[in-house]
Formats: sequence, structure tokens, C-alpha cells
Amino acid sequence: MGLFGFFRSSKTKSDWDKEIMSMQSSLAHWQGSLALARKDKDKGRIAQAQFRIAELKGRIANAKIERRNAPKG
Repeated sequence: MGLFGFFRSSKTKSDWDKEIMSMQSSLAHWQGSLALARKDKDKGRIAQAQFRIAELKGRIANAKIERRNAPKG
């Protein structure tokens, strides 16, 4: 528990699993959107989808780290 660990909500491994699955679902959505944007050659949508994909991958990685230290539940 870091310096600000006291202020975090105490999510269980199960809570983190649900959140990770939700983010993975969003990731799949954006990957599909990226494929469609590339097909349509829409540079704005491509950039947006790439940004969202990168953001979600980072959030998923952080959630997996948090899950490791979470209590069982």
C-alpha cells in the first residue's frame, strides 16, 4: 500500500477481474472500429481508435498490477 493507498477503494480480485473484462470488451470494440476506419481510409477515426486502443491497453496493464495486490473475494 503506497503513500496514498489509504485513499484507494479496496477492490477484490473479483472486482478487478470484472473491470479488466469490461476494458477488454472496449478494447475489442475499438480494434473493430480501427479496422473499419482503415477500410474507409478515415484518418481522423484511425487516430482516435489508435489513441483509445493505446489508452485501454495501458489501463488494462495497470489493472492487472492492481489485481495482483488485491485481497481475495
